[in-house]
Amino acid sequence: MRKTDTQDTTAKCGHCGRLRHFRSAEAAAKANPAGRICAARIRQAQLDEARAGFTAAQQASADQLIRDGGAVEIAPGLYEMASSDGEHTYATDGHSCVCDAGWADKRCYHLLVARVLTITSRRTVRRSDFTKAA
Repeated sequence: MRKTDTQDTTAKCGHCGRLRHFRSAEAAAKANPAGRICAARIRQAQLDEARAGFTAAQQASADQLIRDGGAVEIAPGLYEMASSDGEHTYATDGHSCVCDAGWADKRCYHLLVARVLTITSRRTVRRSDFTKAA
């Protein structure tokens, strides 16, 4: 239940302009510039863009590796991942990978895993993201 002496503070979503209500000015100041719904839409658009260009098999392998916990962030944006046979690990940053396919300048599913994990990590949606998902 809400207290009657608490005043609502409103702020606009930086993406769509919809009004959002907060219980305090501090909460409004700490809030994501995009509202909850717009932030989810932006994140989904980023995931769709990251998956573009990868085959269905690569997407399935990437999803499996993520579900199995086979990727560990070793530095911001840099991940170490298990190979499909579990015998090796590969480092990737979402742009290049040290697996056999990466050395041959081919797209591997490790790249997709790094991109997905970077997008889904708990971070604030940046203002520059607003124009990408529109």
